[in-house]
Amino acid sequence: MSQSSRMLVVVALCGCAPQAAERVALERGDGGRLDGQSAEVAPGSGGGGGSDTGGPIGSGGLVATGGGGGRGSGGAGGVVATGGAGGAATGGAGTATGGAGGTPPAGGGAGGDDMASPDLAVDNAPVEAAPDTAGKPVAFLVAANPTSLEAADTRVKTLLEQKGYVVKMGDDDAMGSASNGTQLVVLSGTCDSMKLMNKYISIPINTLVLEPGVFDDMGMTGATATDLGSENATQVTIVKTDSPLAAKLTGNVTVVGSQQKLAWGKPADTAIKVATLSNMSQKHAVFAYDKGVLMVSPALAPAKRVGLFITATAIGSLNDNGNKLLAAAIDWLK
Repeated sequence: MSQSSRMLVVVALCGCAPQAAERVALERGDGGRLDGQSAEVAPGSGGGGGSDTGGPIGSGGLVATGGGGGRGSGGAGGVVATGGAGGAATGGAGTATGGAGGTPPAGGGAGGDDMASPDLAVDNAPVEAAPDTAGKPVAFLVAANPTSLEAADTRVKTLLEQKGYVVKMGDDDAMGSASNGTQLVVLSGTCDSMKLMNKYISIPINTLVLEPGVFDDMGMTGATATDLGSENATQVTIVKTDSPLAAKLTGNVTVVGSQQKLAWGKPADTAIKVATLSNMSQKHAVFAYDKGVLMVSPALAPAKRVGLFITATAIGSLNDNGNKLLAAAIDWLK
């Protein structure tokens, strides 16, 4: 062959060699490089590329080396089962997430360094934990408007929760059976006594009565004007200091910051008489019945009962002594 002919052959071979080499590389699935480094590959034919250039096809290299994540969408896996950035089924989605690995353990490309795909983004918003009520006793607080609490009911509810109770609200229109399954019933001073009546007289649940208008309906006092009511006052007198219901207080005790209507009742002789309104020895401000004790009505107390001076208007004016007596009543009813 002449010298000029040989030169033409060389020129022809040099002109086609790059395309042939690239085709071989594509068929091997290594992105055109045996060492797994990135090479310029069109999107969809290989793993997710780097920040500018495409990663290795299959993002797994020739054997098991993962390709870097890329800006483009993940391409199809390599021809050989070496893993790498998957396509629509197994590949990485979005602008930065590398594809899932292939069969070999080290297959699969790592995620890129751009923003994560919206489809795969994790919602890191904080989630408010539900309150832990497991094992806690339940108090049934009966109020005039359980869906929009008055200040007096909010005050009692808060104290019950501080004492470890889960508070379930009840309406004074409801029947006493609504309290079934609870461990304490509180009849708020906001209740309408004509709605409450004697709905709760026979429930076998410890009950705190803050509405003096139902002392008689609960069987705790008689029903005449000399048996129950309320008086303007600021003090009570502790007459049974050894009772836990006295909250370790003695003598005349101021219980409110200003003169308020304080409830009183005249219980049976079988009752635990703890305090009276000051200078009114027959008007008991704190009294109770233990379970099984005969009350004024011809019936035994089905559970503990406490009558307390704290009306709906007085509760907002309670001082430290008044709060202690309310807390002591709740503790005694546990």
